[in-house]
Amino acid sequence: MAIEQDPSNAVTPKPEPAARPRGTMQDEFLNQLRTSQTLVKVLMTCGRELNGHIRAFDAFTILLQCANAEVLIYKSGIAALGPVGERARSPQA
Repeated sequence: MAIEQDPSNAVTPKPEPAARPRGTMQDEFLNQLRTSQTLVKVLMTCGRELNGHIRAFDAFTILLQCANAEVLIYKSGIAALGPVGERARSPQA
């Protein structure tokens, strides 16, 4: 069996192993809220508000513990999410 060699004698570099992907800003934010067990308010695109603690999340959903029930929320249905009791900061003039 003959091995064909590249006529240009170019050396093809080996791809470097992929570095472990760093979490996205969204993942870091949600994980901080989850691990600190911070009470969060979720404003849905339909206008409904949910309060609870983030139990888990993935690329598409958030599992929220509300009162005595767990609610699975699609991220595409979320308009805003943040800690309860914090006011939105406005830019200073």
